[in-house]
Amino acid sequence: MQTLILAGVLGSRLQEVIRHYPKPMVLIDGRPFLEYLILQLKKYNLTKIVLCIGYLREKIKEYFQDGGKWGVEIEYSEEENPLGTGGAIKLAESFVRSDNF
Repeated sequence: MQTLILAGVLGSRLQEVIRHYPKPMVLIDGRPFLEYLILQLKKYNLTKIVLCIGYLREKIKEYFQDGGKWGVEIEYSEEENPLGTGGAIKLAESFVRSDNF
């Protein structure tokens, strides 16, 4: 089964604190928040992940790459412009290869 994670958010309320990082990459105890989420998914054998990314997406891609370091497979659905929740999900539709999504 595949899992979709919406990680393209601007994080405007946190801009003063995380100016140079996308919100999902905020460090908690030395690790990005998104890493904890990915590890939690792996714990439940959800290892095929599509990250919907937008704002500062290169930082997320650089850190997670293909997901191999965490024992998961990561693909990226990249927004050029903010599409909102529904738009991000619709854009990621081409990555879905399973009936359960």
